[in-house]
Amino acid sequence: MKKSFLIIGAIVLSSGLMAISYFQKNELVESESPTADSAVVKLQFNLANQLGIKKRIAFFFEMGPRFRSYKKQDAMKAKDISEFLPEEQHGQLVDIRSVRLRLFDEVKRYTTEVRGTTYQFNQEQLKLLQQMDYSTNFVVDILGSFKNANGQVAIDHHTPHLTIVPEVQAEYLDGMGVFYQYLRENAKKEMKAVDEDLLGSGVLYFTISKEG
Repeated sequence: MKKSFLIIGAIVLSSGLMAISYFQKNELVESESPTADSAVVKLQFNLANQLGIKKRIAFFFEMGPRFRSYKKQDAMKAKDISEFLPEEQHGQLVDIRSVRLRLFDEVKRYTTEVRGTTYQFNQEQLKLLQQMDYSTNFVVDILGSFKNANGQVAIDHHTPHLTIVPEVQAEYLDGMGVFYQYLRENAKKEMKAVDEDLLGSGVLYFTISKEG
């Protein structure tokens, strides 16, 4: 099969990212809201405990690259920071203070850093970009002076986080909703054994091969 069917996936599971939508007599039903405030969720769980409502362990699943997708072919062709800056700031840039390419591992520990001081990437930075393999997580750390609408110049900092992906990523044939439901249905036994007070968040990394 074609290389284009490779994908880097990350499934995020968290009990602290769920918002409880409503109570039923024998069950607590959760809605999938990744922006839910954990303090509110904790308060609702405590309320459920006081009312004697049976709770269902809440999981939130999301699959995809760790950060914003950045195609490998684009990394091979990149020459400067233009595509990493917000479009509206291209004409407002006065000068560059520093440009750092930083690689990091799955838990976001920085493993490599290559520094530059110009709009164009230097040879060492170009080499790093071109050598990045699929699933590489990196950040382009840009510090510079920008002119605002009033003509005033101020220092601004941009740190786009990206993950190297193939030109075409694999997709679950039946849609992601079906995939998430499959995970929930097949994790019921394990979820029943979970101690909610010890439950935290986690990320699973995997790669789908050319053969699927």
